[in-house]
Amino acid sequence: MTKLKVLIPLDGSEYSEHVIPPLLNLVKPETHAIVLVRVVPHAHGMTGGGTKPASIEMLIPEYESERAAVQAEHPIFASQAAETAIGEANDELAPIRRRLEERGFTVESTVLMGNPAHEIERFAADAQIDMIAMTTHGRTGLTKLLMGSVAEHVIRHVRVPVYLQRPGAGTLAEAHSGH
Repeated sequence: MTKLKVLIPLDGSEYSEHVIPPLLNLVKPETHAIVLVRVVPHAHGMTGGGTKPASIEMLIPEYESERAAVQAEHPIFASQAAETAIGEANDELAPIRRRLEERGFTVESTVLMGNPAHEIERFAADAQIDMIAMTTHGRTGLTKLLMGSVAEHVIRHVRVPVYLQRPGAGTLAEAHSGH
């Protein structure tokens, strides 16, 4: 029997994990697989800017600042920054994945780069997700207009059911430890 795939987008905050305890009252390890997704921003490298002459008389190159000189000598390329961000996000997902596996669930986890709303939408379609479960900030009015809403975008653009949970349910770690 093929298990239904439930996507849980997590943003790295404990707040985003509040969807998990109530969700576990709805889904069972025998019939559902969990897919954890973390979306991180696109990585940017850090390299020193170009040099400028120290003065008109002296053509010895000089950097704008000591930081620019250090970055020129030890650049961090976008690919290195991306690898670091992905590794850190995977490390953050590991304990959540482990606790879900201890409860008998089949769990996948993946890290994506880009705009969270668009990446969740794309991933849900590509991975043939059956349901999405996420915490919502519950913003309204001007705050929602200014900050946007990942949950609202997901609801409007995916073709699968979306389970939204307002914060307050606690995290899986708290449920696991009996708090």
